[in-house]
Amino acid sequence: MEILTAYLERLTVSRRMLGFAVLAILAVLAVGLSIFPQLQTLAEINRNFYHYPHSSLSTAKDMQYELLRMRHLLRDLLREEDPEKREQLKRELGRCDARFFDGVRGLRASYVGNQQDVTHAQALYEELVAHRAVTLEHSRVGASDAARRRTFDSAPGNPAPLLAERLDQISKSSSASALAMHQRAIELYQDERRQAIYFVAGCLIMLLLFAFILARSITLPLRRLRDIIVSLSEGKLGQTIPFRNQQNEIGEIGRGVAILQD
Repeated sequence: MEILTAYLERLTVSRRMLGFAVLAILAVLAVGLSIFPQLQTLAEINRNFYHYPHSSLSTAKDMQYELLRMRHLLRDLLREEDPEKREQLKRELGRCDARFFDGVRGLRASYVGNQQDVTHAQALYEELVAHRAVTLEHSRVGASDAARRRTFDSAPGNPAPLLAERLDQISKSSSASALAMHQRAIELYQDERRQAIYFVAGCLIMLLLFAFILARSITLPLRRLRDIIVSLSEGKLGQTIPFRNQQNEIGEIGRGVAILQD
């Protein structure tokens, strides 16, 4: 500390303050650079959350809705007698099928679980479409009661309950993945906050120490010059005036005191 104080005493006050400002800026940059990599990791987790678990969960929910809507449309179609409305219902069933298979393609791109779940869901829906075709054929030939019974969950060969169960499993898996990512983000945030607190505390301590040394490099010479001025006022003219050779503000004061001594 004494060496650093002696070095600072040779500098002008403006240079000392400039050095303190540079040190403060470096400390702020060091804090920012220490946090930046973790912020990138948090951003990556956020992107993955919306691209994978969040997207697959939303897609699975949409597919569950399409499955439910398709089953309601089928029951409406079996009850409907107006040929025009029956055609409208059939077209809507086709649109439901298209949206469901669009969801399958979306799940293949975003689902982070076992892809066999998606493949099984697709196969079950294809079986359901075939089961539906047979049901509509029963209705067409006049076996309305048999057609209605085939829409029940308990009907033999009806894959709808299994498909609903599979989609629910995909939803739960996606929800668990989203929760795991959220937990990881929380843990990373807590670690980063703790690290930032330690780093900021260390930088503050360093800055306070440097500020103390900086203030000491200014106040100590001033106190010595003050004591000499007091001695000169008491008639003690044999004092040696320090700091006269320094090329800074303290040196200027020392040279001024030397003039008073003469």
